[in-house]
Amino acid sequence: MNHIVCFRTGYWIALLICSTTIPLGAQYGPFVGANTIVLSTSLADKDAYLAITQVLTAESLSFSAEKDVLRIRSLPNSILTSKGLVFEGQLWVNTGVVKLMGQLLEGSNGSNGSTVNIAVPITYTKGRTFRQRIGFSYMDELAKKLQTALKGSIAYKHQPAGTL
Repeated sequence: MNHIVCFRTGYWIALLICSTTIPLGAQYGPFVGANTIVLSTSLADKDAYLAITQVLTAESLSFSAEKDVLRIRSLPNSILTSKGLVFEGQLWVNTGVVKLMGQLLEGSNGSNGSTVNIAVPITYTKGRTFRQRIGFSYMDELAKKLQTALKGSIAYKHQPAGTL
């Protein structure tokens, strides 16, 4: 009987740890359709934002704050620029959970000679869609650098458009 009680206690402790470190619906590895990278941190929100801005500055990414969202954009000296692409991302911090989503902008010439940006949402794919694959790799590398600064875990999830 003692073994059953210990097993149940261990089970509930493991369940509690998993539920507090991984947001609902997230997985530790990327999966087809994942469009959001979720990082956990034990830092307070203000300290998390400071750590994030230090990483973004070191990576030569421009950023601006808009309400509770940090808007991120790759600069012209980015590796993406040589491919005619620009990374544009959004980052949210809320009580120890950091969410990162993004899209790639590809410039093309319009009929009147102006440049038109075509937005490609970033999702993990195993297919041959070059833009999505390179966009997810870029966002994933950024998330791994943020993970080091935030001293937390990283997970992947599918977030429906327009929701946090």
